[in-house]
Amino acid sequence: MSPTNSSAERWNASHPPGTQVIAYPDRDGEPLYTWTRSLAMAHGRSGPVVLVEGHAAVLPLSRVDAGPWKLTPENYGHIDEATDRDNTFAKQYTAALDGQIVTVGMRIGERPDRVIARFGDVIVRHGSGVYTVRSAESGAA
Repeated sequence: MSPTNSSAERWNASHPPGTQVIAYPDRDGEPLYTWTRSLAMAHGRSGPVVLVEGHAAVLPLSRVDAGPWKLTPENYGHIDEATDRDNTFAKQYTAALDGQIVTVGMRIGERPDRVIARFGDVIVRHGSGVYTVRSAESGAA
């Protein structure tokens, strides 16, 4: 077995299709908050590669970070785009702060199953397409 095949097999052992990732399709571009849509596979000189939702070409595993997304003001738009690609409703979550209404997080999904992620919380997209949130306040993030 080649090193490329063994690397892909190691990835596949714990990252099935639907795994939540942050991908970097362009070397200097914006991150893509997404999920895998294939198993990793050997790909010549590129090493192991995988397909991700929202990008047409395969990506080397070296440009894909597996794991949930921590919501921040800086990545809010990227995560909102990811939920759009997933056909999941998402909207600003606001609160009154010093007499002004400000965005403090994101609502994901529709009632009665919606979840609320505040900045600092971790958003988990499960392979089934269901979203859950690990609260930063509980220390679970």
